[in-house]
Amino acid sequence: MSMPRQIPVTCKQCAKEHPFTAWESLNVTLDRKAKDQLLKGDLTRFECPDCGWSGNVVYPMLYHDMEKHFMIWLWTESGDLEPTSVPPTQLMRDDYRFRIVGTCIQLIEKVRVFDTDLDDRLLELFKFLLQVQASQGDHPLLGEILFGALERSENGAQSISFEHLTEAGSECLAFPMQAYQRVVGSLTSLLPSRRHQVGQWLRVDRAFAESLVRRLL
Repeated sequence: MSMPRQIPVTCKQCAKEHPFTAWESLNVTLDRKAKDQLLKGDLTRFECPDCGWSGNVVYPMLYHDMEKHFMIWLWTESGDLEPTSVPPTQLMRDDYRFRIVGTCIQLIEKVRVFDTDLDDRLLELFKFLLQVQASQGDHPLLGEILFGALERSENGAQSISFEHLTEAGSECLAFPMQAYQRVVGSLTSLLPSRRHQVGQWLRVDRAFAESLVRRLL
C-alpha cells in the first residue's frame, strides 16, 4: 500500500519551515492518481505558502507496480541501501524486476521504460554506445540521456526518442525503432540471465552498461 507522511521542509528563499507530504512507498496499482502526480513532478515539488518559492524535495521512495511486476527504490542517501530499508522480495513472482535509482528523473525514466515493456538493461547499453559513438564526432553527448517515449508516425513507422540534458537545456534524439532493435539485438548476449538476477536489487544505469562492455573487451 501507499504510505505518505509529513516531513518538515525549509524554504530556500524565506527560510520558513512548512510541512510537506513525502511518500515512503507508492503503490500505483492501488493509487493510480498518485502515479500521474509523480510523473508530472507534483509529489516532489514544494511551493512555499508564504513567499511562493518552489523547488524539488528529494527523499527516499519505494515505487511499486503490481500489474507490471516491478519495484523501484529511489535511494537518495549516500552509500548502499541499508538492509533494514530494503523490502522483502522472496514473496514476489520470479518475473519481478527490482531497481535502485538515485534521482527523481531517473525514477520517472524507469517507470516510462517499464510501462512500455522495454528492457532497461538493453536501453542503457544503447545509450552508452550512443555516447561513445558521439564522442568521436562533432556533437558529443556529454549530458545525461533519458528515455522519452515510443512514437508512431502517420505512415505507421515507429521510433524511439530520448532526451539529452545539457547545461543549456535539453534536446530530443530520435531513432527508427528498427535501427534500435538491430543494435540491441546484437547486445542481448552481453546480459546476465534473468534467472541469475531474480530477487536482486540492481542499479541499471550508465555504469552498469559500461561494466558489461568492458567485461566483453
